[in-house]
Amino acid sequence: MSTQTVKFEYDQQRNILFTEDDFEVNGPEDADALCLLYQRQFERIGRPVHVVSKIDGLLVAAPASEYYGNKCRELARGRVLQFARYGENSVARMSVRTSALKARFEANIFNSREEAVAAVTGSARTPPAAPEPGDGGAAAAQKVSFEYDPLRNILFAVDDFEISTEQDVEAFLEHYRRQFGALKTKPYLIACIDGLRVSSKVDEYYGRRVKEVVGSSLLGFARYGSNAVSRMSVRTAALKSGFEINIFDSLKRAVEEIERMKSRPPAAADPG
Repeated sequence: MSTQTVKFEYDQQRNILFTEDDFEVNGPEDADALCLLYQRQFERIGRPVHVVSKIDGLLVAAPASEYYGNKCRELARGRVLQFARYGENSVARMSVRTSALKARFEANIFNSREEAVAAVTGSARTPPAAPEPGDGGAAAAQKVSFEYDPLRNILFAVDDFEISTEQDVEAFLEHYRRQFGALKTKPYLIACIDGLRVSSKVDEYYGRRVKEVVGSSLLGFARYGSNAVSRMSVRTAALKSGFEINIFDSLKRAVEEIERMKSRPPAAADPG
């Protein structure tokens, strides 16, 4: 259980604020409380800073992720020069990645503190921490972000894709083909679908192709998200194609479902 605290360490010479989050964000009140801790620290320092955050203890629930992401955008504007996150906890990394997707800014998650520091002290990989107003539009980025946990053999995915044509379906699936090929093993899959839209014009084709292309590559799968439109579009495609829906309301619930699957004999999966 988290302590709902943040540890701060300011390196004045490099103007980097190091933080370590031990916080569970389940709703707007938690997001406000977390951002208030950062705001007070920024006020103490009194000038814009670089931020490097360890996020292994940070978990953002799906229903709160969009609010949390937008609060972070608002807080960073004018206070943060560059930012980077790091950590090894795949669940924490994916929950933060999901929030970044919904708020339309880069997740900037690295594997180590050293990589994160390098990113904020001169790497071209890291964009400004505070996007200008209007950057948070609803248009999909047409990409899929992946995070693989080798210890649990779980591939985490965040779908940010609008599928309106059969060509979109194939482009979407190509992301998964490449990822499966790179893994060289058959994983479990947990996908955040809040950024996925499947048009009713192609939902049956989408479901069939996903079943054909992805199903044989997985040991099991679960989806999660709080966006009602996304959940319904994926649910409809699943029903038309005759495969399991497996949609949960949080990343935590999806992980629990995968762990239950592992305790059962492996069976063919038909994800979407």
